[in-house]
Amino acid sequence: MRGFALLAAGAALCALPATAMAQSSTISGTVQVQKGTGPQLTCTATVGLNGSTPETSTQVTSLSLSGSFGLCSTVQFPNVPHSITQGGGNFTVNDVYARTYITGGDCEGDLAGTVSNGVVSVNAVLPEVDPGTGDCTVIGTLS
Repeated sequence: MRGFALLAAGAALCALPATAMAQSSTISGTVQVQKGTGPQLTCTATVGLNGSTPETSTQVTSLSLSGSFGLCSTVQFPNVPHSITQGGGNFTVNDVYARTYITGGDCEGDLAGTVSNGVVSVNAVLPEVDPGTGDCTVIGTLS
């Protein structure tokens, strides 16, 4: 009876659509983050993806910063998931909202970069939300 139950469970798994069994992944790397004329922080960025590689992903499922003696965690990204637009080596995370707790004013926009062989390079400016507070810059590489 137990063997039959295992066989039935295996058959049910095989019947699931391929998208239900898609693998997620995480990439991370060092990024330089700065808000306006505030301090430039060297952070470790960790990004959750809904695909097994950056090239096969359509969404960012999580996004966080750590490092610089805890200062990086004061920049947060509260609104996930974010869709990814890509093609021709371009890789853009759409509509990212960055909440900055130390430097006044937040930022919002697209994180644009490139992707090649599982490596995402970002060199982006997120425009300021509150006029006069300065844009946010994010530069780095994740894999």
